[in-house]
Amino acid sequence: MKLSVFTLCDYAQSSLGKLTIVGAFNRIYSDQFPFAYRQGFNVVGRIVFTESYYDKLNIAFTDPDGNDVLPPVCSDLKLEPQIIGRECAFDFNLAFNPVLFHKPGVYKVYLSYGNISESLTLYVDETSKK
Repeated sequence: MKLSVFTLCDYAQSSLGKLTIVGAFNRIYSDQFPFAYRQGFNVVGRIVFTESYYDKLNIAFTDPDGNDVLPPVCSDLKLEPQIIGRECAFDFNLAFNPVLFHKPGVYKVYLSYGNISESLTLYVDETSKK
């Protein structure tokens, strides 16, 4: 089991085995803090697997001090391949809208599921530092 895609983006869609990702990014700017990022964003990923697996999918979004920006997502997830031994994919797409950022800094999105443990970094900067 592996994570083949994990990103932040403006929009994503999964249909018929195709994952469409629009506007992937890792940095946003604001003139003032706190500010509400009204357009929001999506956390998107694809887990590739060949065997059945059952665990909790956990996603957390934290600020520069390690505090939760939004309540963590925790959901039971059972992955079942259509044919044992053949690679299958599970896509997830979480929309966060709007998001309140209290200060500039390094924000993190953490994901864990089974043997997968990954993080994304989102840099939130003041416009004057572009």
